[in-house]
Amino acid sequence: MMVEIMSIGEVSRWFADYVKLSDKKEIASHFGVSEKVLETWIRTLSKVRNRCAHHNRIYGIERFGNFVYPKKIALPKYQRLFNLDKPDGFYNIMVIICYLAEMIHRKTESYAYVKNIGQVMQDLNLKEEQMGFPPGMSIWDLLDEIQESD
Repeated sequence: MMVEIMSIGEVSRWFADYVKLSDKKEIASHFGVSEKVLETWIRTLSKVRNRCAHHNRIYGIERFGNFVYPKKIALPKYQRLFNLDKPDGFYNIMVIICYLAEMIHRKTESYAYVKNIGQVMQDLNLKEEQMGFPPGMSIWDLLDEIQESD
């Protein structure tokens, strides 16, 4: 219950600094990743949230954070979606958000999230490659991928 009233920054600091390793492992296993992966993902999402909340751009940012890629993941389609050539681009942040949303049974919300970003990109004529997308992949391709079943 406590986490529901915490900001994502507070959750990030709490998880990193105060949660026992055994508890971190148990929480991370619920998301199908290691505790180190989950810790870096939460920290990165906190940074992205702060950029958005303070009206900073996310387009064209080369480095959002040093998050760790999972060696093993519960939903294999997401393993192949990560762009390891541009590890810190916003595209990988979208993949993480969609993965986490699907793990907590919010796949419909992740689809709507990516669709909204796609519409903004289209309206503003933003290019996928500047957001860290893999070569030749569009936002609409990502939508198709996240709709697939594992």
